[in-house]
Amino acid sequence: MQELQQFIPAKLHEGKIWYISFYAFNPEKKALSRKRIKINRIKSVKERRKYARDLINRINVKLYSGWNPFIDPETSKSYHKLSDALNHFWKVSEKKMADDVIREETYRNYISYPRNMQKWLNDTRKGDIYIYKLDKQLINEFLEHIYIERDSAAITRNNYLAVLRVFATFLIDHNYLKHKFTDGISNLKKGSKKRKSLLSSDLLKLRNYLNETNRHYLLACEMEYYTFIRPKELSELRINQINFAKGTILVTEQTAKNRKNAVVSIPKRLGRLLIDLKIYQYPSDNYLFSENFKPGTIKKSEKQFRDYWLKVRKTLKFPETYQFYSLKDTGITDMIHMVGDPLIVRDQARHHSISITNLYADGDLQMANQMISNLDY
Repeated sequence: MQELQQFIPAKLHEGKIWYISFYAFNPEKKALSRKRIKINRIKSVKERRKYARDLINRINVKLYSGWNPFIDPETSKSYHKLSDALNHFWKVSEKKMADDVIREETYRNYISYPRNMQKWLNDTRKGDIYIYKLDKQLINEFLEHIYIERDSAAITRNNYLAVLRVFATFLIDHNYLKHKFTDGISNLKKGSKKRKSLLSSDLLKLRNYLNETNRHYLLACEMEYYTFIRPKELSELRINQINFAKGTILVTEQTAKNRKNAVVSIPKRLGRLLIDLKIYQYPSDNYLFSENFKPGTIKKSEKQFRDYWLKVRKTLKFPETYQFYSLKDTGITDMIHMVGDPLIVRDQARHHSISITNLYADGDLQMANQMISNLDY
């Protein structure tokens, strides 16, 4: 035991390569072995020396208390700054998004939620902390800030916790930490959802307003109302996925949330709007909703649908419970009343286990559901 507790305290070495070194007893070699931590990544000399002082103090306290890095191999990465680990996390997440491992919206959450935590740390004068300082108490304080001080909904607080759990797992997988700092933190019980369907009078008000001000955004709203295509899928929808002859829209497996090809039917009112806007005259490889919601070659984020919706909602003095996705809720409810068969509507919405899998028959798209195609409301 005395051998295991042998060590030489940590100290800073300055030069072309700045590093901190210390020695501890290595049981395999039965001799003192050196551990070295490079700190050149810190650009400012002043900050580098401050970082070194703090790190040396922590290492030496642990060494004097009996810690042996060869027996309890707490990685030196735990002494990295939070900003370093976040940049690593974001870089890996960006690659995952490019490889279609995670969705674009997920990637944005991975960016924004931890960045808000960074801002909170700066505002509370904790600054750019070391990774080892991430613990349950700190995360609980941050989540209380989100939930209480910012008066966010329980689901928002839970979403932050979900992202922080992913980040905690990342830190474990990449040897920054040995234990998850989110362990023992539970989700809050969710209340009833805030999103509500539009009243028929408000749906008419929306249609009349957009028909006068922005018919291409009206098309986006009608697509959500009639076809239930998700905003993410709408943002990636190209004109060649619309079959005007058969009255169908193909949602490809590359963009669908469930990663399955499916077709949805185009009711008459939606079909007329597509024709009135002369969508068929645009190049077939154009995105249906590009800049200003018009067809074009530039792919826009699904966020544009929600951002514009907020402006419309404010102008029409709609309640906050009306969201862009409320159009899907409204459309499903109204279509069930119109066709009288929930299974037909479920196929249109591509929900759960009932999904269209055989898209092609002799190379052609599956025909539209005539009940839905004939709807005109």
